[in-house]
Amino acid sequence: MLLTLTQRLGLMKIKYNKDVLEHLEQKTPLTDSLKLSYRKLIGRGTFEPMTVAYENLKSKGIDIIQNDSLRIAISELYDFKYFYITQDLRSDYESIKILHESEVFKNVKTINIDGQAWAEPVNLTKAQNNTYFQEALKRALGFYKYMNINYNRGIKENEVVQEQIKDELSQREK
Repeated sequence: MLLTLTQRLGLMKIKYNKDVLEHLEQKTPLTDSLKLSYRKLIGRGTFEPMTVAYENLKSKGIDIIQNDSLRIAISELYDFKYFYITQDLRSDYESIKILHESEVFKNVKTINIDGQAWAEPVNLTKAQNNTYFQEALKRALGFYKYMNINYNRGIKENEVVQEQIKDELSQREK
């Protein structure tokens, strides 16, 4: 795929934040799998499309593509759609990241069990009653879902352009 946003990362971040949020809201016992989720609350993907092929095409002159609609579709995808998707994600992510990380750092501690790093609430009862921490988790969940929607949209737009390229190449072979 041309986007380096990793859908798997987003899905795992959704899982970890959701697991922890449900644990706090439902006040369930702390388990080893939850300790893993607490440890993995923080982390992010990159918001950069891979543009090497497009940059090579531009250096050779995009006019080598004779089909106007294909040339426009490729340029639009790389110069506009990818640019705005990544810019939107970056700007939306920064404030959520700051809130999320600060709440995680205040409420979660890393522990070492048999050489394995885990994490758990600094004070479970306080964390279960900390609305601000839980809201930070909800915001992070919302962002990761938004990130995946944009990632999937980018893949679909890329697939449309790939089909146009395949159609153009098959027409040239005739």
